[in-house]
Amino acid sequence: MVKLATLAREEPEVADFEAHPPNLEAYRETLNGYLPISREYQGPAFLFPDQLPDAPRAALVTADDQSSLEQHFAWAIEEWDDIQPVVAAIEDGVAVSLCHAPASSEQASEAGVETIEAARGRGYAVEVVAVWARAVREAGRLPMYSTTWDNAASRRVAAKLGLGMYGEDLNLT
Repeated sequence: MVKLATLAREEPEVADFEAHPPNLEAYRETLNGYLPISREYQGPAFLFPDQLPDAPRAALVTADDQSSLEQHFAWAIEEWDDIQPVVAAIEDGVAVSLCHAPASSEQASEAGVETIEAARGRGYAVEVVAVWARAVREAGRLPMYSTTWDNAASRRVAAKLGLGMYGEDLNLT
């Protein structure tokens, strides 16, 4: 892993975040020495502004409300303890958009957001992410958001929330 740190230090200042890092092939070769890479992506990483938009159609989901997740997000019930906080937009008693924390530490949580196809384009993702970010802050952690360069919908959510890009994620797994 010392080699990875050395490669990262050698990277020049980024001029085009959408371009691959110059040492990408060296990262791949180094990691392939430990385990095969089966998935690769990169994209912008964002921090939340102090002020977030109102979100009247989104609310924290409690253990008592889990039944609203069963139709489209049953996996969230199974992973409940590991993905808190969970925020949803509900239509007719059914969650149609969900924001959760797929990765968290004592210091920060990363947003994961999904909206069912039939409910896309209605602003639900913006609202569930805003309520989620407030809940993460109230828990004393830093809310974070990242996506891939080719996920235009997710990048629009970031723009509508006024998120500020602080860097780029490169994920090789």
